[in-house]
Amino acid sequence: MTIFLNILIPLVVAQPLTVEAVAEQCKPAIVVVTAKGRTEGKEGLGTGFFISKDGLIVTNYHVISEGRMIHVETQDGKEYPVIEVHALDRENDLAILKIEKTGCPFLEIRPSGQAKAGSRIVAIGNPHGLKHSVVAGHLSGTRDFDGRKMLQLAIPIEPGNSGGPVMDLEKKVIGILSIKSLVTENLGFAIQSESLIQLKGARPARIPMKAWLTVGAINEEVWESKFGGQWRQRAGKLLVENPGEGFGGRALLLRKQGPGAFPYEVEVELRMREENGAAGLVFDSDGNNCHYGFYPSSGQMRLTRFEGPDVYSWKVLRQEPSKFYRTGEWNHLKVLAEKEKFTCFLNGENVYEESWTPRQKGVVGLAKFRHTTAEFKGFQIRPGGPKPGPSKEEVNQVARFLSTPFPGESQIADRVKGLKGKEITALPMIQEKIRGLEANIAGLNRLRQEIHQAAVATKLREICSREEKEISLVEACMWVAKIDRPDLDIQSYLDDFRLMGEKLKKRASPKWTAMEKLQALKEYFHKEKGFHGSQQEYYNRANSYLPEVLDDREGLPITLAVLFIELGNYLDLNLKGIGLPGHFLAGLPGEKGQMSLIDVFDGSKIISQKEAEKISLDITGEPLSPPELNPVTKKQIVFRVLSNLLGSARKEKDEVAILRFLDCMLAVDNEAHEARGARAGIRAKNGHLHGALEDVDHLLKTKPMSIDLKKIGEFRSFLLEQMSKENPSK
Repeated sequence: MTIFLNILIPLVVAQPLTVEAVAEQCKPAIVVVTAKGRTEGKEGLGTGFFISKDGLIVTNYHVISEGRMIHVETQDGKEYPVIEVHALDRENDLAILKIEKTGCPFLEIRPSGQAKAGSRIVAIGNPHGLKHSVVAGHLSGTRDFDGRKMLQLAIPIEPGNSGGPVMDLEKKVIGILSIKSLVTENLGFAIQSESLIQLKGARPARIPMKAWLTVGAINEEVWESKFGGQWRQRAGKLLVENPGEGFGGRALLLRKQGPGAFPYEVEVELRMREENGAAGLVFDSDGNNCHYGFYPSSGQMRLTRFEGPDVYSWKVLRQEPSKFYRTGEWNHLKVLAEKEKFTCFLNGENVYEESWTPRQKGVVGLAKFRHTTAEFKGFQIRPGGPKPGPSKEEVNQVARFLSTPFPGESQIADRVKGLKGKEITALPMIQEKIRGLEANIAGLNRLRQEIHQAAVATKLREICSREEKEISLVEACMWVAKIDRPDLDIQSYLDDFRLMGEKLKKRASPKWTAMEKLQALKEYFHKEKGFHGSQQEYYNRANSYLPEVLDDREGLPITLAVLFIELGNYLDLNLKGIGLPGHFLAGLPGEKGQMSLIDVFDGSKIISQKEAEKISLDITGEPLSPPELNPVTKKQIVFRVLSNLLGSARKEKDEVAILRFLDCMLAVDNEAHEARGARAGIRAKNGHLHGALEDVDHLLKTKPMSIDLKKIGEFRSFLLEQMSKENPSK
């Protein structure tokens, strides 16, 4: 009898379940995985599942990418921060994460080789944020992609499904859903479970989140964080959130390089999310608990001398409301430090002045307190004291130009009294006046944008007109980013990049060969600094903006190559840019005229010409011609970065941005005929007929082979006709 029971029990256990039963029993093991995105408020979304009771979770590597803050949400709605990236397999697009939780319901794994083609499968994921959605289908078989076998599934996979389990009807995981470049309609692909079994059994990487967070990381060569808080860097701004570990939630971010001799100025612009918070400037710091602070606090401007770790050693020197403080807006804080006194300015106005005996080598920086979330931009240390302001004549000239008559506060009551009984007439007229003022504001904003755009274009023209060896790709690409970032502090980024280069240069040995220098550069760039190719958000404009690439250490092939090439200059490597169609490489010239091709986007792997040809063919569908492997000029590299941004703007149908990028492309290359033709069309569409005519006349004068001159001539006739309609007397 016992023998019969032993035979029957496995048969009972092995009975397949229904799709509904599999889904019901497995859902508790499924989690939502979110990873902080490239722009504020944006998150990557995927699926994961527990593979152990002690909090190990599997998902796709491309869901988390590198350097993201990662959280998971379990079926009961609880959210957990990931405490470590336990294991990684980039080749097979797998990641194992760890959360601090025990007793987790987990799924068992079965080798996918045991599953038969045509068998029923169940997948659970979070497509488009629809949590724990279930889809059933069939296993179609296996297919080879880029040298690795994938499971082909007869089920659709949508964004958000990535990283979810593919299960048989015995609740065993046979694959992990993946949509990374492998999806067509009603057809899905999954990573074979053998890859997961191998990764789970391998020696774990156990990367703590502090080491994982390269996105938005503060440059530790420039800044030193004290007392916790979460400091990040993004698009030229410094951001801080979470209470610090110091008393009162104090957290400091100190500049490592001090201001030097007196006098000096330190300034920053600040915006706080919570007006009952406190954040601002630190000066005369000992690098620890002792310093001065000048900052808004709960609606008042506070000046405090901190002489220790707690409130008993803090002395509030001044605390008053200020009419110069702009609630909810950016506020400019500045301290002028002299040997015998210091002066505090708020939005250009002198608010506090105190005598003091400063430290000989006090440092400066930023502070935040309590629960405050704050943004800082434009931090500067200016040795030698205040810079000269504009002349009185210039101020008066601008004031006359911008002045608009408007009744002052004291005149309002008189006007109300004078208009009594005339409300029906007065109110519509006042409304019309408001519309006129709003139109003036809109016009001034447009003027501001146009002046900024013209200044950027002029600077790009000046940089790209230099001799090849005098062109700094980093400087030029910073100015490209400034097109959409008017507040960008270019010099601070150039200084940070110079420090990176000098640090690398100090490590170099005069005996190193070119290949040894290249290896040192690769290790510094990828392993130490964490620069990597953007996978999940490839087409995000941030990947073309060099400040964000430096902040996030993530970018496109061309922007990564720009940094790689320019850092190579510090090692005298003489790297070149190789502009393949659809991709971009760096090149290292050899002694015999041969060029080593370096794919910076792929970890700076050295590739053969045949591999380069395959990359280009896979992207464009066209064979690579030999001249396309030749080095390009720095001017051509800058033009191509602008072309990438133009492509993004066209996808977004952002005509204002399209025109900005076309203007700058023509500033870089005045003979970019296709760009000029495109600009003529947009100018005409927006009513700028004279500008369109200028572009058309230039094309007719230069007669480029790539343009249909007959159509250009017809377009010119159309423009003249439209202009005559607008000005019939001319």
